[in-house]
Amino acid sequence: MNRPIKFRASPILPEFYEVSDTGIVLNEHGKPLKQRKDKDGYPEVILVRKPERYVRRVHGLVAVGWNRARQETKEAFRNFKQGV
Repeated sequence: MNRPIKFRASPILPEFYEVSDTGIVLNEHGKPLKQRKDKDGYPEVILVRKPERYVRRVHGLVAVGWNRARQETKEAFRNFKQGV
């Protein structure tokens, strides 16, 4: 049973890149970026929008991109409990 892969906007350059919950990073054309291992063995990608260039670990992009929604839900629940 395969589940569909879900994508969200990347926390860095969200208008050009998307990150999946499984660690796939897509460019603005929908093609996956090539991943390489950093010095510690973690997969990383290079996000480029000239003149900026960002080298980021994939698990960091996934954590920030996918946990953001959970954080917003926690804040909404906290505000609800406080009557805001």
